[in-house]
Amino acid sequence: MKTLLAAVALGALLASVEGDAASPPACGPRVRKGWSMLSCAEREHYIDAVRTFHSENTSDYHDFSQLHQNNGGYAHWTSAFLPWHRWFLVGYENALRSLPGFE
Repeated sequence: MKTLLAAVALGALLASVEGDAASPPACGPRVRKGWSMLSCAEREHYIDAVRTFHSENTSDYHDFSQLHQNNGGYAHWTSAFLPWHRWFLVGYENALRSLPGFE
């Protein structure tokens, strides 16, 4: 039951963020680089996006954090690890990309 509620909560949170997690962006598939592969400018851009998200959308930022923390057992110790985190990170990335200046 807890897992179902978490899935519903994440679905509602993702739906509230502009963009569709299932649709690739118009510019093609997203490529995620490891932190060590980012340039200094790319690192600063990401940090600025997270700071902006936290300051302008504090409740959404904390919702993502709480959702991840509350689903630690399900999301980390089951076969759902990879799909759950893929889903979660696409939603988080969409939230950051929905901010003005971070598209």
